[in-house]
Amino acid sequence: MVIPDRMMLRYLGVLLLLLCLQACSDQEAPHRQIHSSFSEATGLTVTDNSGLSQQLIAESLGVRVVVSNDGQWLLVEDMQLSSLVVVRAFHYEGDRYREVGLFEVRRRWEVLAEEAGVDFEDLIRPRVGIEGFGPGQKSVRLHFRADTGLRAYPEIDSIVEIPLVMFLAI
Repeated sequence: MVIPDRMMLRYLGVLLLLLCLQACSDQEAPHRQIHSSFSEATGLTVTDNSGLSQQLIAESLGVRVVVSNDGQWLLVEDMQLSSLVVVRAFHYEGDRYREVGLFEVRRRWEVLAEEAGVDFEDLIRPRVGIEGFGPGQKSVRLHFRADTGLRAYPEIDSIVEIPLVMFLAI
């Protein structure tokens, strides 16, 4: 039996499509999928695709959650006062998220203030926000902003990468 060229091309096309679909199905299943919910009454709760639900922050005025691609890290902007936002990090260990201290944040504020020619305590409206995860999701990029009150260097506006250190768990 002789197969015309046109039919042969169709068969090859179908075969290639099937191979592509097989390759797609062989890819690793997605990691933990996280859903967060927040209310001032109940705080921040996260639930994953297996049904695990955990309250991470009990009291807050508001939060913004940034989840790593694999769901292992949660970064949270926690609004504690109308103008005070604290960046908090949570790492999934075993069967739950545990908070990890980002102690480097204070030191970075001090360095940025010194570079601007002002003491850290004299910064006006210091604020920090999460820009995202760094390469390999082993660090976080934070956006530091503050007014200095100085004419020569009126504001700090800097994005700094800080390693996520797991051994300093709170």
